[in-house]
Amino acid sequence: MMILRPIYVLILILLAAAGFSAARCAFADRLELKDETVVENCFIRDEGIRLLIWEDMRDVGTPNWRIYPRSQVKRYEIERDESWDLHPNLPDLSVTFIEINPKLAGLHGRVIYDVFGRPRPGGGSLPDLGERAFMEPEEVVKGLKFKYETGEEIKLTAHVKNVGFKTAEPFEYLWAIDGREVQSGRYDRPLKEMEEATFDMRWRWQEGFHHVTFKIITQQPEIATINNEATDPLWGWDSCLWSIKGALRPGIKIEPPSGPSRLRISTAGTSRS
Repeated sequence: MMILRPIYVLILILLAAAGFSAARCAFADRLELKDETVVENCFIRDEGIRLLIWEDMRDVGTPNWRIYPRSQVKRYEIERDESWDLHPNLPDLSVTFIEINPKLAGLHGRVIYDVFGRPRPGGGSLPDLGERAFMEPEEVVKGLKFKYETGEEIKLTAHVKNVGFKTAEPFEYLWAIDGREVQSGRYDRPLKEMEEATFDMRWRWQEGFHHVTFKIITQQPEIATINNEATDPLWGWDSCLWSIKGALRPGIKIEPPSGPSRLRISTAGTSRS
């Protein structure tokens, strides 16, 4: 029988530990910054203007993160194994969006261009003023509501969905304007998987750069907690996104925007913006 010297036993133990560590971290993400800093064995969430980084799988979905502005990011790679797709027997309450009513009018799809490329509002229920519409577009849309008046009552509706895999217990919630609590309450019944609940608040419109927050307050274990709160600018504008068929085929490279609202997608010598 071969007897190993203590030093060899130690080497084998260290090699085994290194192999285990490598295997444990084999399926994790890699981030490279523009200053050549590399963050490995992490978990990345791309939020557009910033990246959230978790260093431990157990922290994913919690505020125990590091934040890197998009301007600092050179590239990153996502690599996950099957453990990422497990369905834990937990609920996951999520504030999906905050709605505002009454809705303001928009002109998306209501701008007509003539043969000379001149734009004018038109279509649908808008009145047809003929050539006059090019010189007086405000007359075409004068019956539409584009802004709220100071003191006008609006209704804010928070949408909450249980996107987990177990029924959620009752929970408390609060509304805040500019970080100051203005209303609170309790949802007194369970929320089943993929079931949605809505919560309304009335508010008198004020001019300025105000923000509204809806927050879920609960002690029950969840898959994630960072989605228990949403804050939206009341002065914000909606964004429209278009998908390009085939843009996610293998070999397609998506480059960060070089300017406002500009995204370049290129492949095999062709590109589109």
